Amino acid sequence: MKKFYLVLFSVLFLNADCNIDYKVLYAIASVEGHPKRNVGYPFLISFNNKENLQWFLQNYSNDNYIKLDNRSIDCINKEICVQILDFLTKNEVKNLDLGAFSLNYRFVRFENNEKFFSLSSSYKMACKILTSLSKKHGWSMETLAKYHSSTKHHNQRYQKILEKAYITLNEAL
Repeated sequence: MKKFYLVLFSVLFLNADCNIDYKVLYAIASVEGHPKRNVGYPFLISFNNKENLQWFLQNYSNDNYIKLDNRSIDCINKEICVQILDFLTKNEVKNLDLGAFSLNYRFVRFENNEKFFSLSSSYKMACKILTSLSKKHGWSMETLAKYHSSTKHHNQRYQKILEKAYITLNEAL
């Protein structure tokens, strides 16, 4: 199954006009995704503030999602994801990681919220973010880890996780 998703990422790479190795993007998606879902699964909303998830669970009237853990929900399809995201943002809950690449709503914007939950669109945005980081900071594992955080402690931790995911991927090929 992993090879199927790797092929999918290589096809996205060819169509995304992206100069970042698709294996790097796959490694990031594997780290940023949810362990209960396949790499690249786009219908995820993760709350960076656990109190916001609790508030959501108490105030969202539909049960058309799956709670995955104490941080994340599977919103099942693009339409439901957009409905939930609209509900959250109208209620000032914005510190959210969205989709296959955990794009943070506070820092990333699309012309419409559907794109957060599109693998192709989020792949292109992740590529754009990494390209911008590499132009500004050079090409290194530290730069790649800035995708997650520029804070030294979090960056160093993420570097190790990302490097392990990348090595594991290359060993599987």
